[in-house]
Amino acid sequence: MTQNSLPWTSHHILVQTALPVIAFTSPLEVFTAQPLIQLKGFSSTDLGAPLQYDALNQAGKTNASGEGLVNDRYYDQALGEFTTNFFTCYDIKLSPGTNTIVLRGKDLAGFSFVTNFVCVFSTVGHTNPPVFSIAWPRPGMEIGNDNFTVRGMADDPTATLTGQIVANGITNTFGGSIGRNGYFEVEYVPIALGVNELTLNATDVAGNSYHTNFTVIGNKEILTMDPVVPDSQLWQPTIAVVTGQVHPIGQGVWINGVQAEVKADGTWRATNVPVISSPGVGSTANFELTSVSPDEMSKGAAKLNQNMSTQASLGTNTIILNASSPACGVFNLHLAETAGHSFVLQASTNMVEWLPILTNSNPNATFDYTDTNANNYYCRFFRVVPLP
Repeated sequence: MTQNSLPWTSHHILVQTALPVIAFTSPLEVFTAQPLIQLKGFSSTDLGAPLQYDALNQAGKTNASGEGLVNDRYYDQALGEFTTNFFTCYDIKLSPGTNTIVLRGKDLAGFSFVTNFVCVFSTVGHTNPPVFSIAWPRPGMEIGNDNFTVRGMADDPTATLTGQIVANGITNTFGGSIGRNGYFEVEYVPIALGVNELTLNATDVAGNSYHTNFTVIGNKEILTMDPVVPDSQLWQPTIAVVTGQVHPIGQGVWINGVQAEVKADGTWRATNVPVISSPGVGSTANFELTSVSPDEMSKGAAKLNQNMSTQASLGTNTIILNASSPACGVFNLHLAETAGHSFVLQASTNMVEWLPILTNSNPNATFDYTDTNANNYYCRFFRVVPLP
């Protein structure tokens, strides 16, 4: 056997000579009036063990402990290695006063590290109430069921939701919780035939409250959707076939912006229906059903002509412009602080798969956009992605 014919193998070796760098990205402020935070950041190397944290109150006593989870990893193609790890320590409970969060970890090279994040929790002088918006139902909406779900977004995930609905002199009260991303759903709110006065209230830990109220109408119409079988389809972007029933017969039916075929007996069938997922991890699939009377259909009201408008300012982070509710008609955007900055406007039917609509580098201070292609697309979400 000659020297040139000897078998050989190659190995990739990455030499790390420095400790990992840990940076915190959220919360941005070290002072908060909320008793719960989501601590986010990244490490400059791939982590070799789960992160551990302890939250100490201002007396140095451990108030909370837990594990930080790696949400994403960046693969460096030049090095052929995962480098940056993005992590979150979820739902850290704070004590009144100064809180020191001690974060411990170890990277793949065996380097251990300890770093601190200091956060002050106080409600002194905090007078701003939590603010929320209701995405569904809309004021004056007619609902053909004996209960419904209230959906929306709030700016304080630690606020307490309470509400009541009054009809025919009878008051029903209910409560709900807000997810860590601010999204909330209050299920099984009862509704009676006729006029129902709905009130929803949010109260923060300082006792500041904000409320809204409007009217919804309970009617005798029946508009139902059959269970999706198998339910694993709910995790897909679209469902091949969705069925249900409408009464009185002869009405048109739309589900998540898709028109259904309605048979003479009132059963309906829709194909390629988009799954609209609520924001955040562990999200639910939402289906908005609408029936249109034959009279409205004869007048050209065959599809709801919703007009959604939103305003935002271009920053360094991606912004989902209508996270709490999809646009099923005309979508108007007014984007500020765009002078000299590039960005991509994208659309999605499920907030998972995003398609670019346009790329823009606008020398003006603001950017305005109107999307009128509702007849060619499903109900959609829109987001702005800043470019470096």
